[in-house]
Amino acid sequence: MIIIGSTGEVVPASSIPSFAKQNGAKIVEINPEKTLFTNSITDIFLQGKATEVMNELLIGIKQKI
Repeated sequence: MIIIGSTGEVVPASSIPSFAKQNGAKIVEINPEKTLFTNSITDIFLQGKATEVMNELLIGIKQKI
């Protein structure tokens, strides 16, 4: 699961990543700052603005294919 730009504070949406993790999902978080998810369920934390991080990921993916 990819979490982009969420603080993890809005209920009930904030429970979805935890539910996914409990069911075996890997959690990738993209945010400018650490959140409630970062140290509890996040497997990979990519710090930065969503547009910048997603652009870098897209470039990396395009280079692999």
